[in-house]
Parts: sequence; C-alpha cells; structure tokens
Amino acid sequence: MKRVGVVLRMEEINNISKHYVRDSLINKLLKYNIEIICIPINNNLNNIYNIISECNGIIFPGGDDINDIDIKMIEFCHKKGIPTLGICLGMQEMSFYDKGLINDLNDDSHYNKYHDIKINKNSLLYKILKTNRILVNSIHKSYVSKTKFDVSAVSEDNIIEAIEDKSKRFFLGVQWHPERMEEGEATLLFDYFI
Repeated sequence: MKRVGVVLRMEEINNISKHYVRDSLINKLLKYNIEIICIPINNNLNNIYNIISECNGIIFPGGDDINDIDIKMIEFCHKKGIPTLGICLGMQEMSFYDKGLINDLNDDSHYNKYHDIKINKNSLLYKILKTNRILVNSIHKSYVSKTKFDVSAVSEDNIIEAIEDKSKRFFLGVQWHPERMEEGEATLLFDYFI
C-alpha cells in the first residue's frame, strides 16, 4: 500500500498550539487505497526526514505562513526526488525554497473567487489534465512573483497558478485548492499524484 505524507499545519489559539490538516484534504485522500501519514512540524529534522523517507509522496497543503521547517522538508524532497504536491501555501513554499519571490496581492481578486487559468501545453499539468484552460477556486492573498521552476499555468491577470520542476518525476505546485473542488480536474490531479 502506498504511503502519502501530509505535512501538518500549525496555529496558536488562546496560547495553545495545534497541529492540523483540513478535512477537505483528508476526505479527498480517503477515496484512495493509501496509508495517510501525518507529518508534524517540529525541530527534530532527522525524525521528519525519516518519516518522509518512508513515504511514496508528500503533500504540502495550504496554510497561512511560510515555515522554515517546511522549506527544509521541501529541499529534502526535491533532492531525494520524492514526489511532491504543493497546494496554495505549499506551492509558494516550493517556489520560495528555490529563491522565488512571494508578494502580497493589493486586493481580494484571488480570495474566495473562481477564475480561469491558462495551462502551458508543454507541462506535466497539461499532461495530467489534458486541457489548456480550467476554472479553479482561489483562496490566497499572496502570490509567487518570481520562480526558477517552470511556470505551468497563469491566471488571466498573469498571476502564477502552477509551477513544476520538469527534471523530477513529480514536483508540482498549484495555487488553487483541488481538494476543495468536486470531481473532474481536481480528481485527475490527485489520481496522477497517487
């Protein structure tokens, strides 16, 4: 059985720190015959690397803030060739790891909105989705303005919506939330990753 690691997100509420993963991602993954491994964020990187090494692929989900430990985990996955899927913040962290730039949007044009994106025909994303245009959900206030990775998709207003490293088997980040979308393109993306 394949093992898929999901990096937990952390937040502090009333001085109590909590690690979590959103139900929408877990529910999407429960449709597959896989073992889901939750990866905690802590300072014992050797333990984290050991957990990651036991997984067939890693998902860096959405969240609020770029985390230094996440960046080290992404670097580890990238160097070891471990299939990696970044979602929203996860994509931004993937780009940030490779010295990309993250900027804040000046408006809410990509927050709680649906919009079209254009997919590069020479990308893994196009190979997976078999189309050059899809409608995606957007829940982000920051965006990748510069990346050394290949840009797979952009929005109509030229916001980077997907990045990938073509030299890897699967190293792909998307700015939208496929785990919150119904069937169709979202399912194709998870099907291919799994």
